[in-house]
Amino acid sequence: MRELHKAHRDFKSEWQRWRNGELTRKEKKESNAYEPASVSAARKSMLTALDRLFVSQIYPLETELRSNPSSAADKIIEFLRVDIPAFRCGYAKEFLLSKLKTVELTEEQKQSLREIALEVCEANHFRREFRRWCRLMIVLADKALTEKLIKLAESPNRYAERKASWMLETIFRHRPDLSGKK
Repeated sequence: MRELHKAHRDFKSEWQRWRNGELTRKEKKESNAYEPASVSAARKSMLTALDRLFVSQIYPLETELRSNPSSAADKIIEFLRVDIPAFRCGYAKEFLLSKLKTVELTEEQKQSLREIALEVCEANHFRREFRRWCRLMIVLADKALTEKLIKLAESPNRYAERKASWMLETIFRHRPDLSGKK
Protein backbone atom coordinates (compact mmCIF):
# COMPACT_ATOMS: atom_id res chain seq x y z
CA MET A 1 0.00 0.00 0.00
CA ARG A 2 2.80 2.36 0.84
CA GLU A 3 4.51 1.47 -2.45
CA LEU A 4 1.37 2.48 -4.33
CA HIS A 5 1.08 5.66 -2.28
CA LYS A 6 4.66 6.60 -3.22
CA ALA A 7 4.18 5.63 -6.89
CA HIS A 8 1.01 7.73 -7.06
CA ARG A 9 2.76 10.70 -5.47
CA ASP A 10 5.70 10.36 -7.90
CA PHE A 11 3.37 10.16 -10.90
CA LYS A 12 1.44 13.21 -9.74
CA SER A 13 4.70 15.11 -9.31
CA GLU A 14 5.95 14.20 -12.80
CA TRP A 15 2.57 15.01 -14.31
CA GLN A 16 2.55 18.44 -12.61
CA ARG A 17 6.10 19.17 -13.81
CA TRP A 18 5.07 18.39 -17.37
CA ARG A 19 1.75 20.26 -17.27
CA ASN A 20 3.32 23.33 -15.63
CA GLY A 21 6.10 23.50 -18.23
CA GLU A 22 8.88 22.72 -15.75
CA LEU A 23 10.70 20.18 -17.93
CA THR A 24 14.34 20.71 -18.75
CA ARG A 25 15.38 21.45 -22.32
CA LYS A 26 16.71 17.93 -22.67
CA GLU A 27 13.42 16.40 -21.48
CA LYS A 28 11.45 18.60 -23.87
CA LYS A 29 13.69 17.63 -26.76
CA GLU A 30 13.39 13.92 -25.95
CA SER A 31 9.60 14.02 -25.64
CA ASN A 32 8.60 13.81 -29.29
CA ALA A 33 5.73 11.57 -28.21
CA TYR A 34 2.53 12.66 -26.51
CA GLU A 35 4.16 12.85 -23.12
CA PRO A 36 7.73 12.77 -21.79
CA ALA A 37 9.35 9.45 -20.92
CA SER A 38 9.53 10.47 -17.24
CA VAL A 39 5.74 10.82 -17.07
CA SER A 40 5.21 7.53 -18.93
CA ALA A 41 7.62 5.72 -16.61
CA ALA A 42 5.94 7.18 -13.50
CA ARG A 43 2.50 6.20 -14.86
CA LYS A 44 3.66 2.66 -15.59
CA SER A 45 5.15 2.35 -12.10
CA MET A 46 1.90 3.59 -10.53
CA LEU A 47 -0.31 1.25 -12.57
CA THR A 48 1.95 -1.71 -11.79
CA ALA A 49 1.79 -0.92 -8.05
CA LEU A 50 -1.98 -0.45 -8.30
CA ASP A 51 -2.46 -3.81 -9.99
CA ARG A 52 -0.22 -5.48 -7.42
CA LEU A 53 -2.20 -3.90 -4.57
CA PHE A 54 -5.56 -5.00 -5.95
CA VAL A 55 -4.48 -8.51 -6.91
CA SER A 56 -2.50 -9.25 -3.74
CA GLN A 57 -4.43 -7.25 -1.14
CA ILE A 58 -7.82 -5.77 -2.04
CA TYR A 59 -9.48 -8.62 -3.96
CA PRO A 60 -8.46 -11.26 -1.37
CA LEU A 61 -9.55 -8.85 1.38
CA GLU A 62 -13.00 -8.44 -0.20
CA THR A 63 -13.30 -12.22 -0.48
CA GLU A 64 -12.22 -12.70 3.15
CA LEU A 65 -14.66 -9.99 4.25
CA ARG A 66 -17.52 -11.89 2.64
CA SER A 67 -16.55 -15.24 4.16
CA ASN A 68 -15.06 -14.26 7.55
CA PRO A 69 -15.64 -10.57 8.31
CA SER A 70 -14.07 -10.37 11.76
CA SER A 71 -10.70 -11.70 10.59
CA ALA A 72 -10.52 -9.10 7.79
CA ALA A 73 -11.22 -6.07 10.01
CA ASP A 74 -7.61 -5.29 10.97
CA LYS A 75 -6.44 -5.42 7.34
CA ILE A 76 -9.30 -3.15 6.30
CA ILE A 77 -8.43 -0.67 9.03
CA GLU A 78 -4.80 -0.60 7.85
CA PHE A 79 -5.91 0.02 4.26
CA LEU A 80 -8.17 2.86 5.40
CA ARG A 81 -5.43 4.38 7.56
CA VAL A 82 -2.97 4.62 4.65
CA ASP A 83 -5.63 6.50 2.62
CA ILE A 84 -4.27 6.01 -0.89
CA PRO A 85 -5.66 8.68 -3.24
CA ALA A 86 -5.16 6.52 -6.34
CA PHE A 87 -7.47 5.36 -9.10
CA ARG A 88 -10.06 2.74 -7.95
CA CYS A 89 -9.04 3.01 -4.28
CA GLY A 90 -11.98 5.28 -3.46
CA TYR A 91 -14.42 2.68 -4.73
CA ALA A 92 -12.68 -0.03 -2.70
CA LYS A 93 -12.80 2.16 0.43
CA GLU A 94 -16.51 2.82 -0.12
CA PHE A 95 -17.22 -0.90 -0.37
CA LEU A 96 -15.15 -1.76 2.71
CA LEU A 97 -16.61 1.06 4.82
CA SER A 98 -20.13 -0.05 3.94
CA LYS A 99 -19.38 -3.62 4.95
CA LEU A 100 -17.71 -2.61 8.23
CA LYS A 101 -21.07 -1.47 9.60
CA THR A 102 -22.17 -5.11 9.88
CA VAL A 103 -18.91 -6.54 11.25
CA GLU A 104 -18.49 -7.36 14.94
CA LEU A 105 -15.54 -5.13 15.91
CA THR A 106 -13.40 -5.07 19.04
CA GLU A 107 -13.21 -1.87 21.06
CA GLU A 108 -9.65 -1.29 19.78
CA GLN A 109 -10.83 -1.57 16.18
CA LYS A 110 -13.72 0.81 16.84
CA GLN A 111 -11.36 3.32 18.41
CA SER A 112 -8.95 3.05 15.46
CA LEU A 113 -11.80 3.74 13.05
CA ARG A 114 -12.92 6.76 15.09
CA GLU A 115 -9.36 8.15 14.99
CA ILE A 116 -9.14 7.63 11.24
CA ALA A 117 -12.53 9.32 10.79
CA LEU A 118 -11.22 12.38 12.66
CA GLU A 119 -8.12 12.42 10.44
CA VAL A 120 -10.36 12.25 7.38
CA CYS A 121 -12.30 15.25 8.67
CA GLU A 122 -9.11 17.20 9.35
CA ALA A 123 -7.67 16.58 5.87
CA ASN A 124 -7.70 19.45 3.41
CA HIS A 125 -9.48 17.56 0.65
CA PHE A 126 -12.74 15.80 -0.04
CA ARG A 127 -12.77 12.19 -1.11
CA ARG A 128 -15.62 10.23 -2.60
CA GLU A 129 -15.80 7.83 0.37
CA PHE A 130 -16.50 10.56 2.94
CA ARG A 131 -20.25 9.83 3.01
CA ARG A 132 -19.46 6.21 3.86
CA TRP A 133 -17.30 7.42 6.76
CA CYS A 134 -20.28 9.43 8.01
CA ARG A 135 -22.58 6.42 7.77
CA LEU A 136 -20.09 4.18 9.57
CA MET A 137 -19.78 6.72 12.37
CA ILE A 138 -23.53 6.44 12.97
CA VAL A 139 -22.76 2.95 14.28
CA LEU A 140 -19.41 3.68 15.95
CA ALA A 141 -19.84 7.20 17.35
CA ASP A 142 -19.56 7.85 21.06
CA LYS A 143 -19.71 10.98 23.20
CA ALA A 144 -15.93 11.56 22.97
CA LEU A 145 -16.02 11.47 19.17
CA THR A 146 -18.92 13.89 18.96
CA GLU A 147 -17.16 16.31 21.33
CA LYS A 148 -14.03 16.23 19.13
CA LEU A 149 -16.15 16.74 16.02
CA ILE A 150 -17.91 19.72 17.63
CA LYS A 151 -14.51 21.32 18.32
CA LEU A 152 -13.42 20.56 14.77
CA ALA A 153 -16.65 22.06 13.41
CA GLU A 154 -15.57 25.36 15.00
CA SER A 155 -12.18 25.18 13.30
CA PRO A 156 -10.96 28.01 11.05
CA ASN A 157 -10.03 25.35 8.47
CA ARG A 158 -13.05 25.43 6.16
CA TYR A 159 -12.55 21.84 4.95
CA ALA A 160 -12.38 20.49 8.49
CA GLU A 161 -15.28 22.66 9.60
CA ARG A 162 -17.48 21.55 6.73
CA LYS A 163 -16.68 17.84 7.00
CA ALA A 164 -16.99 17.75 10.79
CA SER A 165 -20.36 19.53 10.58
CA TRP A 166 -21.53 17.10 7.93
CA MET A 167 -20.45 14.07 9.96
CA LEU A 168 -22.09 15.47 13.12
CA GLU A 169 -25.32 16.15 11.27
CA THR A 170 -25.37 12.58 9.96
CA ILE A 171 -24.64 11.11 13.40
CA PHE A 172 -27.19 13.27 15.23
CA ARG A 173 -29.90 12.61 12.64
CA HIS A 174 -29.69 8.88 13.35
CA ARG A 175 -28.45 8.89 16.95
CA PRO A 176 -30.48 11.35 19.02
CA ASP A 177 -28.97 9.77 22.15
CA LEU A 178 -25.65 11.48 21.29
CA SER A 179 -27.14 14.85 20.39
CA GLY A 180 -28.79 15.31 23.76
CA LYS A 181 -32.25 15.38 22.16
CA LYS A 182 -34.75 12.61 22.72
